[in-house]
Amino acid sequence: MILNDEQKAMLEGKYGEGAAYAMKIQVGIGECFDAQRMVPIKRAHVALSNQDGDLWFAEKLVKAGARCRVAPTLNPGFCTGHFTGACAHPADAEDIAHMIRTDNAYRALGAVLSYNCTPYIATKGSFRRAFFHSETIYKRRKVCYIRKHRSKENFSYE
Repeated sequence: MILNDEQKAMLEGKYGEGAAYAMKIQVGIGECFDAQRMVPIKRAHVALSNQDGDLWFAEKLVKAGARCRVAPTLNPGFCTGHFTGACAHPADAEDIAHMIRTDNAYRALGAVLSYNCTPYIATKGSFRRAFFHSETIYKRRKVCYIRKHRSKENFSYE
C-alpha cells in the first residue's frame, strides 16, 4: 500500500502510540482489500454494536493516547439518556456502567456523541449523498459497482 510521508510517520509512531496503532489497523484493512492508497476524508461515522468489543477497542486507543483527526459521529447504543428519566427502558447497573465507560472513551477520542444513525442530521455541513439504512448503503454500493464495471458486452443499453 502506498503511503504518503505523513501516513508513514503515523505508522512509525512519530505521532504517538495511539496514532501508530490506528494507522496499523487502517493499513491492514486496506491491504485486505488490495487498496493502493488511502483517500482523505472529511466525515466519519462509528457504528457502535453495543458489545464489549467497542469498549475494549476505544479504551485501548485512549490508553495509547489516540485522538481522532476527523471527529466521528456515533450510532445509538450507548446513550444513557435512553435508559434514564421518565421514558426509561429497563437496564441493570452493570449495563449503565458499561455505557458510561463507552461514552467516556469515545468522548476522550474526540467523537461527536450524536447517537444517531443519520449523522447528516446531527452535524452541520452539506452532504452530497446521505444514506442511513444498511440496506440502502448496500444497494447504493451495488449500483456504484455496476456503473464502474459495466461494459457494452455485459449490459444492453436499449
